[in-house]
Amino acid sequence: RRFFQPVWATPRIVVHPSWVPVEAGPGQVAIVIDPKMAFGTGGHESTQLCLELLDLLLSPGDHCLDLGTGSGILGIAAGLLGAGSLRLVDIDPQALENARENLARNRVEAFLHQGSIEAVAGMQFDLVLANIQSSVLVPLLRPMGQVMGPGSRVIFSGLLDREEEAFCRQVEEAGLQVDQTRRRNEWIAVAARRKA
Repeated sequence: RRFFQPVWATPRIVVHPSWVPVEAGPGQVAIVIDPKMAFGTGGHESTQLCLELLDLLLSPGDHCLDLGTGSGILGIAAGLLGAGSLRLVDIDPQALENARENLARNRVEAFLHQGSIEAVAGMQFDLVLANIQSSVLVPLLRPMGQVMGPGSRVIFSGLLDREEEAFCRQVEEAGLQVDQTRRRNEWIAVAARRKA
């Protein structure tokens, strides 16, 4: 327990364990995550980059998909920042159970689905969050476009900076347009949109 302290992932978003209370100021968001097996306590650069872009790109009322949700941290952040609806997807049932607990702890409502992108086939999202390593992400790029309407956005994270050129090329080949890249240490996050 002594290793987990509050993490200010962005100037507006703090992630903290339940045993370390945090007072969030006006306009700030405090997310309670108790570390378990699932990835996502706010300490990793890939999570922080995703939260940074989420804070920038989410419009209130957006329909959001958190693909590979892990602890649920990104979906919870989207909910607290004003998303209209949330769907959290993971292949791991333990991760989904952890996400369910964290959603309840943060009083955020969401639909949870076990599986991958096929679990939400036929649905449309304004914003997709995908903090997953590139070897898993690349095969999902084309199917992801099918759950995004024209102008919908996606945030990719979990990527190393040496992967940037190849990954961005694959994103463009899948019919998405790269808008921006953010970096922290050797990690990057890429924001893209579906071409109109």
